[in-house]
Amino acid sequence: MVNRVLGISVVTIFAHLPLTAQNPQLHIQKNNEAVRIEGSESWLSFFEGNQGKAFMQNYQGDLYLGTLSTNLTGKIRFYNNNSTKMIIDPNGNVGIGTDEPGSKLTVFGNTNTAIAAESVNAWGVYGYSHNAVGVYGLSLEHIGVLGEGATWDFYAGGGNMHYGMASSRRWKNNIINIDNPLEKIGALRGVYFDWDEAHGGRHDVGFIAEEIGEILPEIVHYEENGIDADGMDYSKMTPLLVEAINALRQEYQAEIKLLKSLIIQQNEKISSLEQTISKSFSLNLSK
Repeated sequence: MVNRVLGISVVTIFAHLPLTAQNPQLHIQKNNEAVRIEGSESWLSFFEGNQGKAFMQNYQGDLYLGTLSTNLTGKIRFYNNNSTKMIIDPNGNVGIGTDEPGSKLTVFGNTNTAIAAESVNAWGVYGYSHNAVGVYGLSLEHIGVLGEGATWDFYAGGGNMHYGMASSRRWKNNIINIDNPLEKIGALRGVYFDWDEAHGGRHDVGFIAEEIGEILPEIVHYEENGIDADGMDYSKMTPLLVEAINALRQEYQAEIKLLKSLIIQQNEKISSLEQTISKSFSLNLSK
């Protein structure tokens, strides 16, 4: 019906305007006009046959948008530019860039940042869990969790174990002690340095990753060219230091054992000499 005014007065919300054509359409054609539904609890429902599948409702000032109990598998899709941008599945999981969210919020895409959180004077990202991981980061080819701060890049505020990593004997093969630890320690160089502006520009102390890589390559990560290092694991210097201390301890114990043996030998010689002198003195007295 074009260029006409059609008024429908009904008592029940389920009254119908029959459209019996093969592909029925209802057009409202006029500039600056709108479809208006009045009522304190008014709603718009979508049916398949006699079953309501989805609805939009105004109730006590809130807008309700969703699927009904006769549509247990349907998802709410937010469309833009002829494609789905976000969905909410029947379990309440929200998916951005994916049709199958596996958690309360799943974000997938090829952008540099999937989720960005910014605050002027509060937490940027806060993770809390009663009995699981509070914040979990996973990267298949790069950094799982990256922290950068003006004061601390990583700060442990609790009184529990601050940092941990998988380390059970069950998961390790080919276990051998670090060889020549003292020689390796002797080849290390601890340095003072100033960071460039891209990395904070402040004065610091530490190691040069490329130099460490020549001695303990297992703890240094290199860029794709295999020459330039982009970081090292300082915590994994600890096993080398432990083995160096053990080597010093073994040397110390060997020296102590040798000195004790020499002392025993000297005491035996002194005792033998004392006995010889005593016998000689006794013979001289008897003459």
